[in-house]
Amino acid sequence: MDQGRTRVSSRQAGAVRAEQIQQQLISCDHYLTADPTNVALWSRRSYLLAQLGHYPQALGSYQKTLALQATHPKIWCNYATTLVHCGHLEEAVTAYGQALALRPDYERAWYQLGETLQRLGCLQQALDSYDRALALVPQGERLWCRRGLVLCQLQRIDDAIASFRQAVTQCPDFSRAWDCLGYLLAKQQQYDAAAECFQASLAANPANAHLYHFQSWILRHQGQFEAALSTIEQALALAPEHPQYWYHHGLTLGHLRRYDEAQASLTRALKRQAYHSQGWLALGLTLRRLRQFQAAIDAFNQALAIEPDQAFAFYHQACCYAELGQFDWALEHLRRALRLTPHPYNHKALEEVALEPLRGQPAAQGLLQGATAMVSQ
Repeated sequence: MDQGRTRVSSRQAGAVRAEQIQQQLISCDHYLTADPTNVALWSRRSYLLAQLGHYPQALGSYQKTLALQATHPKIWCNYATTLVHCGHLEEAVTAYGQALALRPDYERAWYQLGETLQRLGCLQQALDSYDRALALVPQGERLWCRRGLVLCQLQRIDDAIASFRQAVTQCPDFSRAWDCLGYLLAKQQQYDAAAECFQASLAANPANAHLYHFQSWILRHQGQFEAALSTIEQALALAPEHPQYWYHHGLTLGHLRRYDEAQASLTRALKRQAYHSQGWLALGLTLRRLRQFQAAIDAFNQALAIEPDQAFAFYHQACCYAELGQFDWALEHLRRALRLTPHPYNHKALEEVALEPLRGQPAAQGLLQGATAMVSQ
């Protein structure tokens, strides 16, 4: 109820603010009628149009302003920002350059230039711009966060982690920086440290389902499946239609050997996101665990229709066909799995109980002897 009231109050405040800006805009236009070359009025008019989200009109207004006075760095910077909103990124870079040529210590222009270069994929130049901004204002947590993001894109993971740490040191309730730091630490398999990051982020943003999802993922990797299940259920309570949350709910139930429930969750996920090969693989494996072999084969076929060369699917299909007594099909699918990924499936094939009946089949002996030779090397 409180959240609903807050949203209504926020909308009302936004409407009041928009009306105030509209009145200021009318006033600007009135004064410009009497003084059409007043640079301050044109600049104010341009800014107000941008505040209302009327970016094409703001763009024309800034161009008129710059035609009257082209030596004001703030006008160039605001013009560049409007160009970004209109999707003219290359022109925005040029405009930010004009602002910085007039005022080299303009931290905001360096920061926004970095953002624009990052969007253009000019990553090293973006990093250089962020570094110039930080040299001017080292206490900018959003700058440190943006710097961390571009370092991630440059695959400089240790440097990115250091940047995100700077961001959260300067602003301990900066949820996004905690998220990014936690994600990178998890990718580095530093799961305890990652869990602490997501916990800190949740303290600042407790209604963020995505954070519960990430925290659940970490707990699952730590083998804490009951805690992982409880956490992913918190994500689902906040976002009950999210397919990835249902997928991870199903995976976690599978780890707990609650296969009937896992099947139900994975099916829910696939109803919401059918083009997801990993979801079909997980469902196929769950159905195999439930000894629903034909249904498992069908699920693996769905995964293969999305990504054709998956040894995992072929291997488990081979096991399902063997369980059904369809040894020719089992042999063919095992052959495909071993051709795609000899390791680890050579070793698995020699130990798999479901494939035991194949060992007495003459057609399978050569394939399994080859697997034995590969394992013994």
